[in-house]
Amino acid sequence: PDNELLTVYVKAHLMDLTNPAGREWFKGVVKNAFGSNVSGMMADFGEALPLDAHLYNMSIPPSEYHNRYPDEWFAVVREAVEELGISDDVFVFGRSAWLRSASLYSAAWQGDQVCDWSSYDGLGSVVTSLLSSGLSGTPFTHSDIGGYNDILGYHRTEELFYRWCELAAFTTFFRTHDGSSPTGNWQFHSSEASFSNFTRYAKLHAAWLPYRTTLVAEAVATGLPVARPLVLHYPTDANTHRLTTQFLVGTELLVAPVTAKGATAAPQVYFPEGCWEHVWTNATVVGPATAALVMAPLG
Repeated sequence: PDNELLTVYVKAHLMDLTNPAGREWFKGVVKNAFGSNVSGMMADFGEALPLDAHLYNMSIPPSEYHNRYPDEWFAVVREAVEELGISDDVFVFGRSAWLRSASLYSAAWQGDQVCDWSSYDGLGSVVTSLLSSGLSGTPFTHSDIGGYNDILGYHRTEELFYRWCELAAFTTFFRTHDGSSPTGNWQFHSSEASFSNFTRYAKLHAAWLPYRTTLVAEAVATGLPVARPLVLHYPTDANTHRLTTQFLVGTELLVAPVTAKGATAAPQVYFPEGCWEHVWTNATVVGPATAALVMAPLG
């Protein structure tokens, strides 16, 4: 009521996107960035509108606009890009979403995950996020390799970084981030061995580009995500209904990443109907079958 600025946990403010003048101002900011040889944008945040906010358009309840805010956030960025005539030449990704967000940005990422192994918000949560977002209408999702957040003193280790790279190599995008503690986190350039391993993972990601291109086109045409839960293609197989640690890339690749510290194998990997060939050893498994362990030494 007194026009006080509401802040979040850092010194920043949330834009009132019901204000036409504010939208135009921010479009100008975006246009200025893309006019300075920038071709990509992390449209961060976009999800924290307070439920008691006082909006410019007082006919919209803030509790209702809270969910709409991500769509409006990405719509402003998209409008700026379209007005510049560069829609096909830029990459915009974000972390928040509502009903239309997937149609407004290039891709989603999983937000500021913790630099640890946990299934709550660390490496162990990546597959869950891939699958749930894919089934929610967001076909292109990825994560910060190695995680981002060093809350409570968590720091990215060499092992965690490599395992995260292995998983990310089979997602739509393969992207690193220094994290919130660049000097405390293990980076791709932290050692010669790290640089070499990272290069190998990047080449692995590049190797399936033709198949990925096909899946991206399919996603645009049908909405099917690139990373898919097994239940999507094997709905009558009850063993696929609760799998949260493995996923399909399209219909041809089955990925079961190692997400536990110190582990050298993926446990309890389920193979649905069909003949599955191990990429690294050419060993075959005829499903339906469960392998107690699939050996996966680091790297």
